[in-house]
Amino acid sequence: MANQQIDKIEDINEAINPITPQINGNEGLEILGYNRNQPVNLLRFSRSLFKIYQHLVKLYISTKNINDNKLDKGTYSGNAQNLKENIDSKEPKITRTDVPENNSKKVFSALGALNLKNWLVSNYTGLMNNIRETLDIKILSKLPHGGYGGTGQDLKNDINTKLDKTSIVNDLTTGGTNKVLSAEQGKNLDIYVKGKNTVKIKDDRERTPIPTDYESFNTTFTFNNNDGPFDGDWASVMTVKGWGEGYRPWQLAGHAGGYGPDFKGLWFREATAPNIWGSWAKIYTSS
Repeated sequence: MANQQIDKIEDINEAINPITPQINGNEGLEILGYNRNQPVNLLRFSRSLFKIYQHLVKLYISTKNINDNKLDKGTYSGNAQNLKENIDSKEPKITRTDVPENNSKKVFSALGALNLKNWLVSNYTGLMNNIRETLDIKILSKLPHGGYGGTGQDLKNDINTKLDKTSIVNDLTTGGTNKVLSAEQGKNLDIYVKGKNTVKIKDDRERTPIPTDYESFNTTFTFNNNDGPFDGDWASVMTVKGWGEGYRPWQLAGHAGGYGPDFKGLWFREATAPNIWGSWAKIYTSS
């Protein structure tokens, strides 16, 4: 029994089974007699020793089971709760990958980095040529600054303040408050007005304009063969429309055809309604 290995509670009964009949489990432990002069009762003494042995074996087994279920703490000075709190404060372990991935939960492995380096070495010349070609195209597409210190946006803002070329008018008849007259037409105006003693006469042949056809606040000079007092012959007509609509315009006309004596003199008429002219009347003079 002294050499028998005891690892669990069942081993106790096997170890002490040969002497079990000699042990009364209900008797108390007795080592000595009731007084020093009384002889030792060896039977009771033996029973007591076996009971002590039995309790020690049970205690050993319980302690061994507890110890077997424990982790060797090494030099760690905390407890299990400290470890649990420390584990909870950590992020989940990031997975390693050997290939490039767009994944924030993975890290690039040393093997992946080595493979990438080898690929870059193998493809370096082609990559550099592509980059150089791309840069050349980008650079050639740019406008040389020529000393200009602003930005592209500054230029765009400046352009937005300018007038579009299609808004330039190259005649003297097109209107519009959002348009400008060309320099060429400015030259024509200079011929007509600036420094001259003449007024341009409009060729208005074949028309029969009514009072509302004339511009308010203006004097208009026309050359006409269909609206004068000379029976279809040419007339030079001056129309005066001194104010706006509702105010009476009037006209003077002189013969502008041949030099015959039939149509000598000036003729006058005025509007009798916004869109109706009155009859022509000759202005008599001493001649």
